[in-house]
Amino acid sequence: MAAAEKRTFSLPTEQAHYIDNLVASGTYATSSEVIRAGLRALQERDAAMDRWLREEVVPVATAMQADPSRAIAADQVFDEIRALHASGRGPDPWRVGSSSPGSARRPAGLYLFIAERDGEDRAMAYIERIEAHCRGFADFPERGTRRMTCCRGCASRDLSGGSRSPSTSAPIR
Repeated sequence: MAAAEKRTFSLPTEQAHYIDNLVASGTYATSSEVIRAGLRALQERDAAMDRWLREEVVPVATAMQADPSRAIAADQVFDEIRALHASGRGPDPWRVGSSSPGSARRPAGLYLFIAERDGEDRAMAYIERIEAHCRGFADFPERGTRRMTCCRGCASRDLSGGSRSPSTSAPIR
């Protein structure tokens, strides 16, 4: 193992007990192993999210900027999801694990992804929160923090329409 660097952290009681239980059960030998495993999982999740943003979100955003007529009206998207939820069809039980947020190519893909893992009611509640947030842009279209890149370390595409310099990560005008 590479040289270790000592750190001190404060944790909520619940998280400290969770670490202690994992060590006591023999799942991990030490609390440091628990923390390292958690950090590896966080790194993997972040890498997967960055990869999804670069490989799937940016190309779609670029295509939408090039041809806005490809867009689907928000009412149509959310009506389709509500109809799917009301039908009770939900995810196909014979294809468990078949959907992912990145691989879903239809508007109801996110609903199916969540429903497959956490149930249809939770999926619909999540979709309703997304819808409320999206509809909020009608009243406040400039809210939030403007992001110039799609993800951490992404130097290839500036979401404002320009390219980015790989060496400086500054917009090229």
